[in-house]
Order: sequence, then structure tokens, then C-alpha cells
Amino acid sequence: MSYSPLSGDERREVLKLYRRAEKLLRQRGAEQRQPWQTVGEYSRLAAAGNGEVQSQLDWFTGAARQAAYNPDQLPPGLAAEAQQRLER
Repeated sequence: MSYSPLSGDERREVLKLYRRAEKLLRQRGAEQRQPWQTVGEYSRLAAAGNGEVQSQLDWFTGAARQAAYNPDQLPPGLAAEAQQRLER
């Protein structure tokens, strides 16, 4: 069975920003996420006990899950908030 992503520009933007967050983690020494790892598993490993990083990754993980899997309308401004968090 093939996977069909949910449509919408904001969903694509949130997922793009999540991928950028993963890239930043790799640039700072985190391992690359393996295909079998969920975003939650990956974020716990990448944070390596850093509470502030874990808090931000938890938020991004929730936003990415919502954008990828929840067919309900996204909360207003989710992509803008993701952009702001990524810049911090």
C-alpha cells in the first residue's frame, strides 16, 4: 500500500522546517535519523539529556506528526511558529 501525504502548503512547510531542524542537529553532532526511527525516538536521542533542546524537539515532533498524519485543519500559524522556533 502506498503512502499518500496530506495536502496543504502549511503542512509541507511544517515538515520542511522539521527536516531543517534535523539537519541542524546533525550539524551539531547528532546522528542521522535512521529510517526505522520515529521522530520521537530520534528527538530523545538527539537531545542527549539537554532539557531545552528536548523541549524544542518535543514541540517540533508534535508539529510534524500533526502535519503529516492528522487530517484535521492545522492550528493557525503553526508554520510561522515553527519558523520562529527554528530561528532560535
